[in-house]
Amino acid sequence: MRKIQNILSLILLSIILSSCGLSKVIYSTKKVEKLDKVAVISSYIEFIPATGLLYAGIMNGKINSISTELNTMFKDYATLYRDSLSIFLSKNFNGKVLYGKSLQSNPGFIKLKSELNYPNVLATGRESFPEILQSSEDINPFKSIDAFKRTKPDTALISQNKKAIQKICKYLDVNYVVVSYSALAAVQGNAYVRGTVVLGTTFSLFDKDGDYIAWGYRGGGGTPISAGKIENYTKILDSFFVITQPLVSEVVKKYSLN
Repeated sequence: MRKIQNILSLILLSIILSSCGLSKVIYSTKKVEKLDKVAVISSYIEFIPATGLLYAGIMNGKINSISTELNTMFKDYATLYRDSLSIFLSKNFNGKVLYGKSLQSNPGFIKLKSELNYPNVLATGRESFPEILQSSEDINPFKSIDAFKRTKPDTALISQNKKAIQKICKYLDVNYVVVSYSALAAVQGNAYVRGTVVLGTTFSLFDKDGDYIAWGYRGGGGTPISAGKIENYTKILDSFFVITQPLVSEVVKKYSLN
């Protein structure tokens, strides 16, 4: 019940609030049929520590002191992001959306899990935030997720995932794949251990040929916080749907009219 309430709260926030950050959607020149049969294959969240700042060490130290709680929170929010994004897609176009349990119970998912699952790719090498977190029970079918971290499509990086996306579509019997990547970045701090963090997210849509057809990025405005207090991160993480809703709405509207 709480999970449903959280999802509804995120959707309500998107109606009430607006984000002041950079927003853009880039479309490929490829002709696209009407959007149908979509798989939301995974949602990722990565924390990016402050670097190169006068007080970066102090800020990172405070953040690291609550890293266990933050990692648990990021895991929960990755799942919430996947579910809220999928519910929005389901409600706004006449097509099937596979995600979470509906995806994981698909007969093709077991085959994907045995052939295309690279959890080690999500390792960051950072002691306090050792991995990029992803939505519950999902797989990482990509040998690299660097493409999804870009604010605009990088064809060289995207090509590395082309065969994987083709297999995902074939095994799950879908025509499109959605990937969501979000980064919570610490961008500045001061001697009083206040800092600023920014949430940015990328929404990418691929067809069954493994080609990207839409690539959206939006970053929220920087939010001042007391870096060592766990409760300060909730509001920032809750802004995900406020940030992504305009991107996804634009994409769905464009392809629903085809």
